[in-house]
Parts: sequence; structure tokens; C-alpha cells
Amino acid sequence: MTIRKTRKEIEKIDKEIIDLIEKRMQHIKELTELKKKQNKPINDKQREKKLLAMYTDYANEKPLDAHEIKEIFEKLHKMSKEIQKTYMGEGNLP
Repeated sequence: MTIRKTRKEIEKIDKEIIDLIEKRMQHIKELTELKKKQNKPINDKQREKKLLAMYTDYANEKPLDAHEIKEIFEKLHKMSKEIQKTYMGEGNLP
């Protein structure tokens, strides 16, 4: 494979990652509606801690830097909370 073809494959994967993030955020909207109906808070620190541990454990099974994976998921959780705040009428998103 050439550098150009390899880069094209990486770009394709990056777009798939973006599509998956979009899909995740669509589910966050649904989750927010359920939380509203059940009067649940946006933040669940215990669940977040459990999930981050699960993700880093999974990353450790692969040739990935678990710390970097944890940071990626921390960012995704932050995005999710901001979206939830917006759907709840508390956020700063446009």
C-alpha cells in the first residue's frame, strides 16, 4: 500500500469515528429525555468512573495507551453533559 492510499484509509476511519460520535450524541438526546421524565440528574459520577475504568481496561487489552483513551472518553462525556444541559435548558450551546 502507498502512503496516499494509507492516508485515504485513515481519513475514511476518521469520518467513521465522527459518524459514531454523531450517533452517540443522538442517543444522548434520547437519554436526556428519559432522565427528564424520571427526574434524574445529568451527572452520575459513579457511573462515569465505572465506565472510564472499563474503557481503560479494554484499551489495556489492545496496543493502545489507556491514558489517552481515558482522555478521549472524558472529552466525550463532557460533550454529552453539555448536550444534556442544553436539552434540559441549562446549557451554553447555540
